[in-house]
Amino acid sequence: MPSTGIHLLVAHSIEPEAQNLFWIGNFAPDYTNDRELKDKIHLRDTRDRWNSLEKLYLDIDKNNIFNIGWFLHLLLILAGTKMNLFYIKIGINH
Repeated sequence: MPSTGIHLLVAHSIEPEAQNLFWIGNFAPDYTNDRELKDKIHLRDTRDRWNSLEKLYLDIDKNNIFNIGWFLHLLLILAGTKMNLFYIKIGINH
């Protein structure tokens, strides 16, 4: 799972002049100590996380920059998970 710094680095590479709520949205999903809530927030409680992420994207208010930051946070995690599984499959130790 990417660190807060990685989330913000990716966010900055996408939207360097973003409003503050975009930055907050990029790390807000990680700021809970409640594991069950964190699993729900990160879509770990769903059978198909990619499908759930797509549904979330279709449902969110895309004019709300906080929502876009939140979505980017989840997208980065799911993409990173896919890459890690690929590395394991092909035998790359990173």
